[in-house]
Amino acid sequence: PILSQAFDEHMIRRRTKELAIYPKSNMARLIADIGGGPGHYAIDLLSQLSADWRAVVSDCYEDAGWLVRTATPELRERIDVLHDDFSDRMPMGAGIYILGSILHNLDDPDALGLLRRCRKALNNASELLIIERRWNPRDLADSSRDLDMHILFGGRERTDRELAELLNDAGFIHSTMTA
Repeated sequence: PILSQAFDEHMIRRRTKELAIYPKSNMARLIADIGGGPGHYAIDLLSQLSADWRAVVSDCYEDAGWLVRTATPELRERIDVLHDDFSDRMPMGAGIYILGSILHNLDDPDALGLLRRCRKALNNASELLIIERRWNPRDLADSSRDLDMHILFGGRERTDRELAELLNDAGFIHSTMTA
């Protein structure tokens, strides 16, 4: 638990403050944060959206969603935490699916499988938000992070092109990448 919380706190510190969503009017008012860890992305997004939005944070470890418990009462009541490894199923009917710093934990076959499950769960009004660091294999610090992901989780960092190829293989055709 101590190492898990330390890892979560590291991930929260490097989270994106510029996270902004412009929901479509016909979008289901549900955020599915897959592998959501402490719940920081769900909290960040819900704090920007109207009170009719809800979120589900899904992660497999025992203390998943611990940050949700520290959120304001108004936000806490809008977020459900599921202790689920999301390997066989995906929450259906969400307007926004978030994969925040999760794909680099997975090898290519597992990442592709997760993306395919996401693709099946999405409808025409849904969006998939992938949050990953940009990776430059020529940068020594980035290369050591790639080694960390491989040793710790069996996953790997990916270049923009490699991520785009995974998305294409999973059936996503309208994807955009931003810095």
